[in-house]
Amino acid sequence: MQVPIKEATIEQIQSYDIIINNVSYPNTFREDIRLDRTILEDEFANQPGKYAYWSTLLAYAKDQESKLKRAMGIKYAQADNAARLEASELQKSGDPRKFTEKMFEGMAKTNADYQRSELAYFEARLLSDLLRTAEDSMSQRKEMLISLGAHARQGASDVRVMAPQVREYIQNREPEQPEQLETTTEKKRPQPTTRRRKPTS
Repeated sequence: MQVPIKEATIEQIQSYDIIINNVSYPNTFREDIRLDRTILEDEFANQPGKYAYWSTLLAYAKDQESKLKRAMGIKYAQADNAARLEASELQKSGDPRKFTEKMFEGMAKTNADYQRSELAYFEARLLSDLLRTAEDSMSQRKEMLISLGAHARQGASDVRVMAPQVREYIQNREPEQPEQLETTTEKKRPQPTTRRRKPTS
């Protein structure tokens, strides 16, 4: 059995069984909120269905919340009426206390049936709040998809624009000249020497 939503941790809520009007719905939030950039086309195709699913659950939850709020009001009226009848019987039996509206309100709010209906209403209201957050997350996911799609298209456009420029640059580029190595020392060839002959007498 699940703990009440108000007592559950975030991890428990993310895997919480969504029960609305006694019908259980799969909690696929963890999977639905993920976004794979490598398959943007698939993500775009699946986005409307995911958003519709969580919007539908929110609508069901709001309906449940409204019904339980009315039921809580009925239980309060019944508890208030029972408190007044009890006070009347006590006064008839000689109880000297003077019952006030504040006392009737306290007696009604401590009625067991009313408290159960109040708890059910609070739980339903919290579920509606959580599903509203889930629906908002799906809207933000859609905006992220639009942004990623725009960046992807811009990147592809940049490649198409730059490609001819790159080819033209390569074609018109002057061939690189091989670098000449500078020698630090030069070896001089020895020059031949001539000897003058002495005159003979």
